Amino acid sequence: MIHRWFASLTLCCVLSIAAYASALSAQDEPFTQAELDAMLAPVALYPDSLLLQVLVAATHPVDVVRAARWLREQEDAPTEQQIVQAGQQNRWDASVMALLAFPEVLDRLDQSLDWTQDLGSAFMVQESQVLDTVQGLREQAMASGHLTTTEHIQVVREVDAIAIRPVRREVIFVPVYDTRVVYGHWYWAHHPPVFWSPPPRHYGGFGGVYWSSYYRPYSWWHGQVLWPQRTVVINTHHHYYPTAHRARTWQHRPSHRYSHQTAPRQTAPRQAAPRQAA
Repeated sequence: MIHRWFASLTLCCVLSIAAYASALSAQDEPFTQAELDAMLAPVALYPDSLLLQVLVAATHPVDVVRAARWLREQEDAPTEQQIVQAGQQNRWDASVMALLAFPEVLDRLDQSLDWTQDLGSAFMVQESQVLDTVQGLREQAMASGHLTTTEHIQVVREVDAIAIRPVRREVIFVPVYDTRVVYGHWYWAHHPPVFWSPPPRHYGGFGGVYWSSYYRPYSWWHGQVLWPQRTVVINTHHHYYPTAHRARTWQHRPSHRYSHQTAPRQTAPRQAAPRQAA
């Protein structure tokens, strides 16, 4: 009798573990190439340094919401010292704190929270494919004549990548563009690119790539996209001011991704597919 009871208990435990593992795998099903193209279209033409901040910050959607809310509550533009103090008190990720230097971008991530969570999920699970997708979209924009060197940015074609760098390292302009236009022919008929309405000042004649107000990034958060390896590194200490300058491979802090008010993205089983014509 005891043996039967033990066997039954063991079977229940095995089934429970299997169900839990199945639930976890359902949450982490990869995005298809069509979904990645559509998702990354609004940010693929951002300068590399800003794109990196967006990708990492998207893995911390709770921090994004709280930081955006805090910024809206400030009567005046906060100083770096105030931002560092608020970040330490609230334990925001350093990438989110860095985006406080780009209020329009941070507000967009906050207002497009579903998109932000999806981007964070994709970057955590499919980092190399996300970065490869960025390169594919840049190739399309360049081929269509909408991605070129300007007075604001340098477009540099390297061996296996297209890099976008600010002309002045200490000043970053944020591109504003119509994703339905700049990439030319779109491969995925059933997955149109995510479109963000431009600021009111760009409504007239909006079609190419425009460069919005410039921003000065904070000096204490640096990273780099290693395009040949399709990965990213962070060149600063874990948080705030750089007490160590040694580059380290980016690693997500899962404790900051969700709170009791948010939940991991649930998906139906899906398969990653290569980019191909619709």
